[in-house]
Amino acid sequence: MSKSNNSIPSQHMSAWEAFLRAQSRVLHVLDQELQEETGLSLAWYDVLVQLQKAGGSIRSGDLSSQLLISPSAGTRLIDRMGSKGFVERKACESDRRVVWVVLTDAGLDALRSATPVHLAGVRAHFTDFLDDDQASALSESLTPMARNATADEAE
Repeated sequence: MSKSNNSIPSQHMSAWEAFLRAQSRVLHVLDQELQEETGLSLAWYDVLVQLQKAGGSIRSGDLSSQLLISPSAGTRLIDRMGSKGFVERKACESDRRVVWVVLTDAGLDALRSATPVHLAGVRAHFTDFLDDDQASALSESLTPMARNATADEAE
């Protein structure tokens, strides 16, 4: 849906700017509230969520991809979380190039403690501003954008 000229209609530019402001501010306040209440950053919480979704373990590279960060940033993040006992690294027995990131009991406990705080924040700063129709429309608008951006990265 690209256009050949360099102009963007004002209502589209307003939507873009509102999206950027909302995304930045909401993520900032969610991170701040989560850290104040639980000591976990939003980035650490996201790692724990991804590990739980994956059944407790995931390949390090796949985790970085899901977190939308570089492999080196993922390694540093996992190192810091490992030093606090929330995750462990396990070498893959069948392929020594692969490292698994494993959720520990301490990590699962931290996730369980942080989830109600995070969900309350998401409600207060995001979902309470949307009725069901708006939530559906937003999801329908953003999903193809995310897919398109992901496809562009793969090329």
